[in-house]
Amino acid sequence: MSAPAGASVLLLAHGELGSGAYRAHLLALARRLSKRGREVHHVVFVGPRLLVGAGRRRLDAIDDELTEILSGRHRFLPHGPRGSWLRFSAWCLAREVARWRPERPLVVHARGARAALVGALARRQSRHLGAVLHDVRGDAIAEVSRHGGESLQRVRHELQQATGLADAHACVSQPLAELLRREHGVRHADVFPCAADTELFTRDEEARNRHRRELGLEGSELLLGFVGSPSPWQAPDALAAAFGAIVRARPDARLLVVSPAREHFARALCAAGLEEGLGAGRFQLRSAAHAEVPGWLSACDFTAVLRERDAVNAVASPIKLGESLACGVPVLVTAELGDASTLVEEERLGAVFEQPDLSGPGDEQRLHEVLDLREREASALSARCREAAVDRWSFIEALPRWEALHDRLAAGSHEQGGLGETIGNAGAAG
Repeated sequence: MSAPAGASVLLLAHGELGSGAYRAHLLALARRLSKRGREVHHVVFVGPRLLVGAGRRRLDAIDDELTEILSGRHRFLPHGPRGSWLRFSAWCLAREVARWRPERPLVVHARGARAALVGALARRQSRHLGAVLHDVRGDAIAEVSRHGGESLQRVRHELQQATGLADAHACVSQPLAELLRREHGVRHADVFPCAADTELFTRDEEARNRHRRELGLEGSELLLGFVGSPSPWQAPDALAAAFGAIVRARPDARLLVVSPAREHFARALCAAGLEEGLGAGRFQLRSAAHAEVPGWLSACDFTAVLRERDAVNAVASPIKLGESLACGVPVLVTAELGDASTLVEEERLGAVFEQPDLSGPGDEQRLHEVLDLREREASALSARCREAAVDRWSFIEALPRWEALHDRLAAGSHEQGGLGETIGNAGAAG
């Protein structure tokens, strides 16, 4: 058997499994690298309870999926108890990779600071592990400060250690790269937005017409779409207010929410005085498999990616923005949303608002302008959206750059992270 082309890669995640972001970011990358002839392995550290009973059955389903998409091996490994999780996880990883006996050292592509720490410590114990790439998905400190769920001290310590020990860094937006430089001394981070699958997400006129009929839309009614969960950082409660502003400008407007959390949105929208239903109803809720979402997006005239203006969203990279644009649907976004608001404004792909409920200074005028823009040049606007998605927010653009980065690390053209006593102290942070 001939040797695989390019760097051999180990995709590493810690404490994350099965979420939409995990699938859209990490598994999508694994699938594409494998299809291009790369040797790709994958390890996920999970809580010990997931390895037995009902948790094990859930892992078995994901195991089947990973077997189909990966060119290399994959394993679910238990992470250790607090106080020793880092050393235990690193020992498990080094032992597991030794069993695989890869022909050449694996580039460790670590998703987040915790995984980067595990990879950095494990390579001290294994000749099979090479350079560590710290893939930063957001401002973890801001996320914990605002939404909780973790020890802020622990998260801060892990990030500090990971930024010092990794050989290279990647992140999802230019504002995040600047934050890493300013706050954590990272001189350079390659920027990879949360890429959309622009082969799956594409304009579907047949689906547009079918879904609009299904929604009771018989003419030129304006349809605003929202796709996603009611996560706090997405400002779901502002959606009703934003839609109210759109209705005042376009009395025929309707709202479509595609989400697994239908009850949450139903309560919020009904509380705002909106009526659910076909035709005269102001909003409708749908649940859809990932492969069905492009059809529902195609039915929309705009989508809403309206979020709070805070430290979390200032560095974010919403994948739904790329997916909407790929379907030729312009977006309504808030200012200071990672690179998204800059892209929308520069390329005229929708409108950028001061507040998520469209109540900020000048927001009413911006809304009327974007509605007029769509009336004047709907086809050209749709084409611009699709072109921007492919060129700026897709795997078509990002995948060759990921491969080049992996190859560069495999070849040793990086500055080695210092693997001194610092990482030994990181174990105590658990």
